[in-house]
Amino acid sequence: MIKKILLLNYWVFIPILVYLILFFVNPLVQKLLHAKCSPNLIVDVDLWLFQNNIYFILSKVQNPVLDIISSIPYLFHFPLPLIYAIFLIRSKANIEDILRITLAYGLVNMIGVIIQYMVPTPPPWMVLMENKIPEANFHRVDNFLGIKIFKTIYSFSKLVCGAFPSLHTAWPSIILFGEVLWIGRWFCVLHVCLIAFSAVYSMHHYIIDVLTGILLAYISCKIANIVNFEKMDTRDYTLCTTDLFLIFISNRTTDSHVTFEE
Repeated sequence: MIKKILLLNYWVFIPILVYLILFFVNPLVQKLLHAKCSPNLIVDVDLWLFQNNIYFILSKVQNPVLDIISSIPYLFHFPLPLIYAIFLIRSKANIEDILRITLAYGLVNMIGVIIQYMVPTPPPWMVLMENKIPEANFHRVDNFLGIKIFKTIYSFSKLVCGAFPSLHTAWPSIILFGEVLWIGRWFCVLHVCLIAFSAVYSMHHYIIDVLTGILLAYISCKIANIVNFEKMDTRDYTLCTTDLFLIFISNRTTDSHVTFEE
């Protein structure tokens, strides 16, 4: 029955497919278009508002404890959809709720990467840091642990000029604004706040990136909530139930026949 519902609503997965295609072909597109990664109006506005206060303060902070804490949500970023999917299955979430979350996740990523194509924005480490390395301030975590974890992760980055909006912040925001919370709302709020702080503290995102990512997740969830999904007809459900019953009876009859012959 679940397979039939998923097939009826196959279009829910189209935004995710579009996102994946755009994400992985980005280096080729940038090369063909000879795109330049340089500060734009978004960067100028953000730095005008925050460079002399928040960014100045963060540039002076080099705390190993904060470095480790801020690295945790980044390490769980890519496994997050899988972990949350396992939670939904284990908690026996409603199939319609799963479809809404899937659609919201697809929309936030597809819209986000389209914006990143249209407005390529260099991350703060490209603009503000003297040591311009993709892992940015997470290089301190690598040095502390003696393992090049973040250097390896960011060596595979496909969207270097994709600071705006922050999808790192958008992903946990989908869970916060969605219908199915895990652990509790307090945990979801804490998760969003922690990764928002991490994004700015590590010099991977501007504050405006983080706020836009949260707003994009909110809008995507609202769109997903008003969408009507295709549902199985009652007759189809009855047919499925009848089929299962007949299979069960058939197996029982076969077992009895084998026992008699023996």
